[in-house]
Amino acid sequence: MSPGSHGGASCGACGAPAEPGVITCSFCGQIVAPEAAANAVHCPKCRTLNARGEKLCSHCHASLLLPCVFCQHASPCDLEACASCGEPFAGSLERKAARDAEQRRAQTWNTVGQVAGVAGSLLGALAGVSLGGSDEPPPRHHAPPARESGGFLQDLGGALAEIAGGSGSGGRSDDDKG
Repeated sequence: MSPGSHGGASCGACGAPAEPGVITCSFCGQIVAPEAAANAVHCPKCRTLNARGEKLCSHCHASLLLPCVFCQHASPCDLEACASCGEPFAGSLERKAARDAEQRRAQTWNTVGQVAGVAGSLLGALAGVSLGGSDEPPPRHHAPPARESGGFLQDLGGALAEIAGGSGSGGRSDDDKG
């Protein structure tokens, strides 16, 4: 088999047959297809030149594609931005996290607004029922039974004095002291 019989292309430096999709000679490392080398993709792992459109490196089998975090389209790893949506790859994870956080904040505020609207309607309905829903007077609360002490303020003053450790009357009136 002659050097040029393997698909028509061969290495100009050593005469080895060129492999499909390979830009450099696997024997001597020289460029086999100069026109393809101008448009080639460098492998991010081993720096081997690969034909554009290949998914894996011909030498180390590393991926030659980067997935976009925004649109999930796979673009060649030598591009600075996604070939589909145009988002730059540099800083894309941080921008995506910031956008997701903003979307979550907006969704939270939307939910709060909906809940507040429902709660406001419910409170308004309850207030309407309690204020104007019936002609009957509201129920009366029973007053606590009268005490035989000197009155509420005097009892309160004595209790506060006891708590403070002072010399209060202890809830007793002057008449009870003896």
